[in-house]
Amino acid sequence: FYRWVEASQISHTFRAMNGKSRVTLPDGTKVWLNADTKLTYESSFWSKERAVKLEGEALFEVMPDPEHPFIVKNYGFRARVYGTRFLFKARKELPQVQVALISGSVAVQSTGDEHFLNPGEAALCNRTTGDISVRQTDVMFHALWAGESIRIEGKSLPELVPTLQCWYGVKIRLDDTIGRNQAYTFTIHNEPLEEILRLMARIHPIEYAFDDKNQVTITNKVLTKKRR
Repeated sequence: FYRWVEASQISHTFRAMNGKSRVTLPDGTKVWLNADTKLTYESSFWSKERAVKLEGEALFEVMPDPEHPFIVKNYGFRARVYGTRFLFKARKELPQVQVALISGSVAVQSTGDEHFLNPGEAALCNRTTGDISVRQTDVMFHALWAGESIRIEGKSLPELVPTLQCWYGVKIRLDDTIGRNQAYTFTIHNEPLEEILRLMARIHPIEYAFDDKNQVTITNKVLTKKRR
């Protein structure tokens, strides 16, 4: 009997360390994991819920099951859904847990607060106070990173920076002197950011550097004339 009970409690851990990855949970739910993300899925014969704990950032496409709601939790907050598509972000260095709804409905809960989200809304959950606030946001933009590829059409570098930050999950500091006179058109698949910047530097004279926190600084390249 005890062996049967132990076998009925199953735990799965998924990690995305250096890049994005996509996993399918035992219940059929599809999850995009952003870099430096850990997801723990626990299922039990006795449980009426499908519960996961997330450390990092993920996009969920939850398999509908009205009798077993899907729960994502961390830092005292829970997102409760039945079948929907949404983002959940809970990183230890951030003061807030963020939940953004693409489609369906989500109830975001803490010990003393609860809010229901509509598509296009995000909940900001304060880890210190437990308070939850809801606002409208561009959810589809924040979900750009969770895809197979992204197409850039005629965008200048200042216009590109927010998209590159979202896609690669890095912070980019752009020099104020870089203008909007150069337009870029290309498609990104699995290429590293440094390769994309190297190709862009062939079109526009820019220089870039990565620091020890994987943040990027982009500046104008100083061109010097050769002496005769």
